[in-house]
Amino acid sequence: MWAAMKSCFKAAVLLAAVCCLLSAGPETAQAQDTISVRLALVQAASGVDEVVARSGREGNYVMFAAAASLKSAIESFRNATRDQLDVPPRGLSAPQRQRFEDIQRSVEALQRAATEPLPQARASLREVRRLTDDAPPAAGDVQLAGASPSVLTPPSRDEIQYTIRGAGLDRSEPRLFFSGLEAARRSVSARQAVFGIPSSALPFSETAASVYAGRLVLTDRQCTLKVFCKNTPREYTVLLLMMPARLASVQVTFNRAVKQRIYDSGAALGAPAGPAVDKLYTRTFDYSNDDLTLLSCSTPSQAPHAPGYFIDTDSLSLTVKSSTGESRSRIASASSTGFTLELCAQARISQLIKTSGAISVQASWKEYEVADVVLPSEALAPQPLRWGTPLEVSLPPDTHASTVEVYYFDGSHVTYSGDASDERVEVRWDEARHQVRLTARDPSSLEGTD
Repeated sequence: MWAAMKSCFKAAVLLAAVCCLLSAGPETAQAQDTISVRLALVQAASGVDEVVARSGREGNYVMFAAAASLKSAIESFRNATRDQLDVPPRGLSAPQRQRFEDIQRSVEALQRAATEPLPQARASLREVRRLTDDAPPAAGDVQLAGASPSVLTPPSRDEIQYTIRGAGLDRSEPRLFFSGLEAARRSVSARQAVFGIPSSALPFSETAASVYAGRLVLTDRQCTLKVFCKNTPREYTVLLLMMPARLASVQVTFNRAVKQRIYDSGAALGAPAGPAVDKLYTRTFDYSNDDLTLLSCSTPSQAPHAPGYFIDTDSLSLTVKSSTGESRSRIASASSTGFTLELCAQARISQLIKTSGAISVQASWKEYEVADVVLPSEALAPQPLRWGTPLEVSLPPDTHASTVEVYYFDGSHVTYSGDASDERVEVRWDEARHQVRLTARDPSSLEGTD
């Protein structure tokens, strides 16, 4: 019972110390130097784990890659200073103290970046990667320097190649475990070990990002006089972010610009608004002939009243207002650019009285302009955007404008019109084919990912 009480007391003291560290500000930095390296690393790892969890949920692979790299750096430093974990930082050697301070600055930069939009966060993330990637290995020590890839996207491979970087790996018998399965070691050298992980051990989710924590075991063999040797396994956590199979749902909205007739209303400029009434144009055509022996004809024509206008031949009509003698009339030809009438007349004698042949007709018609009219917007059914398979959306040839709505798996939403790109997707408009093409950008193409 006394042993249990002592254990509880130690745990309480440790917890209180960690809480003190987490709440400490810059003004207490000197006081922190009295805290052990072990507790300082607990604080650092806790801050990194928060960023790992958040960036994993959001699928923020640039932030995740930096956090995963920093977590490896912390665990590597912890193992490298395993005999000095209970001393304050001032008790470390100069190179160790420098590395310790680099880790603390990296954690601060990572936490600062986690609160900023990614474009603004990149400077802080570059600093994190610089500090974590430039660490020299401890002389003669087995050490983890990093692992890749940190982010994977579908489609799934039969086997995922996973690379460990470090020092003394060829004499450390490296072993790697994910999801309870041991990965097959494919090759090993002093600086690198390559493993094959069955894809079945790391399945992709359809709609959510997944974080997998792997366990890396490196055996540190320490010998005295090359005779008395001791094998000590050192464990590290390596992280892998699996992006969802469906990156986003995409909906394309467009409107059409079509040629339509705009009829002349004849409304005077500044006249009160009212129901639109198409203007009806009229013109009277007359023809007469005094010849008793011959039926003669006239073919008057009519063009639109002004350039840019056209005649609606369906509205064209001809009405006889009066006629004498022998007469007839008809529309000889009609097109949008004008019409021609045929008016014929011949004099007659009736009851010994000569009557001239004459006819008077009235033509009526409507005129219109042809203009581009933008129709109301139409929305296509949403379609999934997946990794490795560009999404091509065809639009009608008469499309006037289009917008692309991208709804990402994490709930964020962006709208694009025309060519555009962001951290996750590239949008291209092919005018010749009347097609919008969206491509999910592979995380490896972006700065700051492995």
